[in-house]
Amino acid sequence: MTEQVTFSFADVKKDGATLLMRWEKLEVPISIGVDVNGIILASIDEQLRGLDAFAWEVWYEAAHYCHQEKIAPERAMKWVDMSIARGANFENQTLKAKLLDEGGKAEEAAALRKKMIDEATNAQLNTLAYGLLNEGKNTEAVRMFELNAKRHPSDPNVHDSLGEGYMMAGNKEAAIKAFKKSLSMNPPEGVKANSIKCLKKLGVDTSAWES
Repeated sequence: MTEQVTFSFADVKKDGATLLMRWEKLEVPISIGVDVNGIILASIDEQLRGLDAFAWEVWYEAAHYCHQEKIAPERAMKWVDMSIARGANFENQTLKAKLLDEGGKAEEAAALRKKMIDEATNAQLNTLAYGLLNEGKNTEAVRMFELNAKRHPSDPNVHDSLGEGYMMAGNKEAAIKAFKKSLSMNPPEGVKANSIKCLKKLGVDTSAWES
Protein backbone atom coordinates (compact mmCIF):
# COMPACT_ATOMS: atom_id res chain seq x y z
CA MET A 1 0.00 0.00 0.00
CA THR A 2 1.34 3.42 -1.03
CA GLU A 3 -0.64 6.49 -0.02
CA GLN A 4 1.24 8.85 -2.34
CA VAL A 5 2.26 8.33 -5.92
CA THR A 6 5.91 7.22 -5.98
CA PHE A 7 8.38 6.61 -8.77
CA SER A 8 11.49 4.42 -8.60
CA PHE A 9 13.86 2.61 -10.95
CA ALA A 10 14.64 -1.11 -11.06
CA ASP A 11 16.79 -3.39 -13.24
CA VAL A 12 19.10 -0.49 -14.03
CA LYS A 13 21.56 -1.34 -16.81
CA LYS A 14 23.82 0.70 -19.03
CA ASP A 15 21.21 0.81 -21.79
CA GLY A 16 17.95 0.95 -19.87
CA ALA A 17 15.90 0.50 -16.72
CA THR A 18 12.37 -0.15 -15.50
CA LEU A 19 10.48 2.84 -14.15
CA LEU A 20 8.03 1.74 -11.43
CA MET A 21 5.03 3.93 -10.68
CA ARG A 22 3.16 3.00 -7.49
CA TRP A 23 -0.07 4.33 -6.06
CA GLU A 24 -2.25 2.61 -3.48
CA LYS A 25 -2.14 -1.08 -4.45
CA LEU A 26 -1.30 -0.45 -8.08
CA GLU A 27 2.18 -0.81 -9.58
CA VAL A 28 2.84 0.05 -13.21
CA PRO A 29 6.25 -0.96 -14.71
CA ILE A 30 7.44 1.11 -17.67
CA SER A 31 10.46 -0.09 -19.66
CA ILE A 32 12.91 2.61 -20.75
CA GLY A 33 15.65 1.79 -23.24
CA VAL A 34 18.48 3.70 -24.86
CA ASP A 35 20.53 2.52 -27.84
CA VAL A 36 23.84 3.27 -26.15
CA ASN A 37 25.99 1.44 -28.70
CA GLY A 38 24.21 3.15 -31.60
CA ILE A 39 24.75 6.56 -30.03
CA ILE A 40 28.42 5.86 -29.34
CA LEU A 41 29.05 4.46 -32.83
CA ALA A 42 27.53 7.61 -34.34
CA SER A 43 29.73 9.69 -32.06
CA ILE A 44 32.81 7.71 -33.09
CA ASP A 45 32.04 8.25 -36.77
CA GLU A 46 31.89 11.99 -36.10
CA GLN A 47 35.13 12.02 -34.10
CA LEU A 48 37.00 10.08 -36.76
CA ARG A 49 36.36 12.91 -39.21
CA GLY A 50 38.38 15.32 -37.06
CA LEU A 51 42.09 16.08 -36.87
CA ASP A 52 42.59 13.46 -34.16
CA ALA A 53 41.93 10.82 -36.80
CA PHE A 54 45.54 11.19 -37.96
CA ALA A 55 46.73 9.39 -34.81
CA TRP A 56 46.71 5.59 -34.54
CA GLU A 57 45.25 5.74 -31.02
CA VAL A 58 41.79 7.02 -31.95
CA TRP A 59 41.25 4.32 -34.57
CA TYR A 60 42.48 1.69 -32.12
CA GLU A 61 40.13 2.89 -29.36
CA ALA A 62 37.20 2.82 -31.79
CA ALA A 63 38.01 -0.76 -32.84
CA HIS A 64 38.65 -1.78 -29.23
CA TYR A 65 35.24 -0.46 -28.17
CA CYS A 66 33.49 -2.55 -30.82
CA HIS A 67 35.46 -5.63 -29.85
CA GLN A 68 34.78 -5.14 -26.15
CA GLU A 69 31.05 -4.65 -26.72
CA LYS A 70 30.90 -7.47 -29.30
CA ILE A 71 29.32 -5.22 -31.92
CA ALA A 72 30.04 -4.15 -35.52
CA PRO A 73 32.92 -6.57 -36.27
CA GLU A 74 33.27 -5.19 -39.81
CA ARG A 75 33.80 -1.68 -38.48
CA ALA A 76 36.21 -2.97 -35.85
CA MET A 77 38.37 -4.63 -38.52
CA LYS A 78 38.27 -1.55 -40.74
CA TRP A 79 39.23 0.74 -37.87
CA VAL A 80 42.03 -1.46 -36.56
CA ASP A 81 43.49 -1.60 -40.08
CA MET A 82 43.38 2.21 -40.19
CA SER A 83 45.18 2.29 -36.84
CA ILE A 84 47.90 -0.09 -38.07
CA ALA A 85 48.33 1.99 -41.24
CA ARG A 86 49.03 5.04 -39.04
CA GLY A 87 51.44 3.27 -36.73
CA ALA A 88 51.74 -0.49 -36.36
CA ASN A 89 52.40 -1.59 -32.79
CA PHE A 90 51.70 -4.43 -30.39
CA GLU A 91 48.38 -3.01 -29.22
CA ASN A 92 46.66 -2.63 -32.56
CA GLN A 93 48.19 -5.76 -34.09
CA THR A 94 47.19 -7.84 -31.06
CA LEU A 95 43.63 -6.58 -31.43
CA LYS A 96 43.63 -7.42 -35.13
CA ALA A 97 44.85 -10.95 -34.38
CA LYS A 98 41.95 -11.38 -31.94
CA LEU A 99 39.48 -10.11 -34.53
CA LEU A 100 40.89 -12.50 -37.12
CA ASP A 101 40.60 -15.42 -34.70
CA GLU A 102 37.01 -14.53 -33.85
CA GLY A 103 36.22 -14.16 -37.54
CA GLY A 104 37.35 -17.70 -38.26
CA LYS A 105 40.67 -16.68 -39.83
CA ALA A 106 42.98 -18.58 -37.48
CA GLU A 107 45.81 -18.97 -40.02
CA GLU A 108 45.96 -15.22 -40.69
CA ALA A 109 45.88 -14.55 -36.95
CA ALA A 110 48.72 -16.99 -36.34
CA ALA A 111 50.81 -15.47 -39.13
CA LEU A 112 50.31 -11.97 -37.72
CA ARG A 113 51.24 -13.08 -34.20
CA LYS A 114 54.39 -14.80 -35.50
CA LYS A 115 55.42 -11.61 -37.29
CA MET A 116 54.79 -9.59 -34.12
CA ILE A 117 56.84 -11.99 -31.99
CA ASP A 118 59.70 -12.10 -34.51
CA GLU A 119 59.93 -8.29 -34.52
CA ALA A 120 59.13 -7.68 -30.83
CA THR A 121 61.35 -5.65 -28.55
CA ASN A 122 62.19 -6.76 -25.02
CA ALA A 123 59.37 -4.67 -23.50
CA GLN A 124 56.83 -5.69 -26.15
CA LEU A 125 57.47 -9.41 -25.67
CA ASN A 126 57.19 -9.00 -21.90
CA THR A 127 53.91 -7.13 -22.29
CA LEU A 128 52.57 -9.85 -24.59
CA ALA A 129 53.51 -12.53 -22.06
CA TYR A 130 51.77 -10.74 -19.19
CA GLY A 131 48.72 -10.24 -21.39
CA LEU A 132 48.59 -13.99 -21.99
CA LEU A 133 48.87 -14.59 -18.24
CA ASN A 134 45.92 -12.29 -17.65
CA GLU A 135 43.91 -14.32 -20.17
CA GLY A 136 44.75 -17.53 -18.30
CA LYS A 137 46.99 -18.80 -21.12
CA ASN A 138 49.85 -19.73 -18.79
CA THR A 139 51.63 -22.17 -21.11
CA GLU A 140 51.77 -19.64 -23.97
CA ALA A 141 52.83 -16.91 -21.55
CA VAL A 142 55.73 -18.99 -20.21
CA ARG A 143 56.83 -19.69 -23.78
CA MET A 144 57.00 -15.93 -24.44
CA PHE A 145 58.85 -15.26 -21.17
CA GLU A 146 61.36 -17.99 -22.02
CA LEU A 147 61.84 -16.59 -25.52
CA ASN A 148 62.49 -13.14 -24.06
CA ALA A 149 65.01 -14.57 -21.59
CA LYS A 150 66.76 -16.32 -24.47
CA ARG A 151 66.91 -13.09 -26.50
CA HIS A 152 67.91 -10.87 -23.57
CA PRO A 153 69.82 -13.10 -21.12
CA SER A 154 71.60 -10.20 -19.40
CA ASP A 155 68.43 -8.34 -18.37
CA PRO A 156 67.46 -9.10 -14.73
CA ASN A 157 63.89 -7.88 -15.29
CA VAL A 158 63.40 -10.54 -17.96
CA HIS A 159 64.32 -13.29 -15.49
CA ASP A 160 62.12 -11.75 -12.79
CA SER A 161 59.19 -11.81 -15.23
CA LEU A 162 60.05 -15.37 -16.23
CA GLY A 163 59.87 -16.31 -12.55
CA GLU A 164 56.39 -14.85 -12.31
CA GLY A 165 55.36 -16.82 -15.37
CA TYR A 166 56.63 -20.05 -13.84
CA MET A 167 54.84 -19.22 -10.58
CA MET A 168 51.52 -18.78 -12.37
CA ALA A 169 52.09 -22.03 -14.23
CA GLY A 170 52.79 -23.89 -10.97
CA ASN A 171 56.45 -24.63 -11.71
CA LYS A 172 57.95 -23.75 -8.32
CA GLU A 173 61.50 -24.99 -8.91
CA ALA A 174 61.87 -23.13 -12.21
CA ALA A 175 60.39 -19.97 -10.64
CA ILE A 176 62.90 -20.04 -7.78
CA LYS A 177 65.77 -20.53 -10.22
CA ALA A 178 64.61 -17.58 -12.36
CA PHE A 179 64.20 -15.22 -9.39
CA LYS A 180 67.62 -16.17 -8.01
CA LYS A 181 69.18 -15.56 -11.41
CA SER A 182 67.58 -12.10 -11.53
CA LEU A 183 68.91 -11.28 -8.05
CA SER A 184 72.40 -12.43 -9.06
CA MET A 185 72.50 -9.75 -11.77
CA ASN A 186 72.36 -6.66 -9.52
CA PRO A 187 68.80 -5.72 -10.60
CA PRO A 188 67.16 -2.30 -10.12
CA GLU A 189 65.49 -1.84 -6.72
CA GLY A 190 61.97 -2.43 -8.03
CA VAL A 191 62.93 -5.67 -9.75
CA LYS A 192 64.94 -6.80 -6.72
CA ALA A 193 62.03 -6.14 -4.37
CA ASN A 194 59.65 -8.12 -6.56
CA SER A 195 61.99 -11.11 -6.84
CA ILE A 196 62.47 -11.17 -3.06
CA LYS A 197 58.72 -10.88 -2.45
CA CYS A 198 58.00 -13.75 -4.83
CA LEU A 199 60.72 -15.95 -3.33
CA LYS A 200 59.20 -15.40 0.11
CA LYS A 201 55.85 -16.55 -1.24
CA LEU A 202 57.60 -19.66 -2.48
CA GLY A 203 59.03 -20.34 1.00
CA VAL A 204 62.62 -19.35 0.21
CA ASP A 205 64.90 -17.72 2.79
CA THR A 206 65.76 -14.30 1.28
CA SER A 207 67.94 -12.91 4.07
CA ALA A 208 71.05 -13.12 1.88
CA TRP A 209 69.59 -10.50 -0.49
CA GLU A 210 68.08 -8.30 2.20
CA SER A 211 71.18 -7.74 4.32
